[in-house]
Amino acid sequence: MALDPTNQYQKQFGQAPQGDPEDSYWKDPCTDKVAISGQWQFKYLRRQGLLATPVTAAPDIVRQVDSISQTPWLFNSTINKFYSYDDPESIKVKVDYAASKGMAGTMVWLMHMDYQNELISAIHGTSVAGGNSETKPAKACLKRRGKHRGNKRGSRRHRRSLQISDSNAA
Repeated sequence: MALDPTNQYQKQFGQAPQGDPEDSYWKDPCTDKVAISGQWQFKYLRRQGLLATPVTAAPDIVRQVDSISQTPWLFNSTINKFYSYDDPESIKVKVDYAASKGMAGTMVWLMHMDYQNELISAIHGTSVAGGNSETKPAKACLKRRGKHRGNKRGSRRHRRSLQISDSNAA
């Protein structure tokens, strides 16, 4: 499938295909070209049935895990589309790796891309967050701060600060 099987980054030929329902046109400030990103958020992979469970693809979709990055990817041969994303297993690998290297933490880009807190629960279930594979992950409580700045909800330009609190904390 890839031109260079040792490199997950490949040259794009032509226009990116339309992504999930929140994917919209934007202007690249470097080239002044207008394009769509082709991005699919985890919540839409789940909502639209490409993923039957957080770590299981729908019957007509191929799911693989990159052996180097430990990130999953999907391939839909019917429409010839490739989807690379993070799931609870890959998030756990990344958080555990950061902890093993003595890093102070990790970050989450946009939490609204999650589906029913499946990804944030994976973070809470790691040993770094006080959990382990034997404990039930904590529920994330999201408290919105800030104001909507008039951009389409979920767009790259829509930013909202979120406060995460552990509902199991004393």
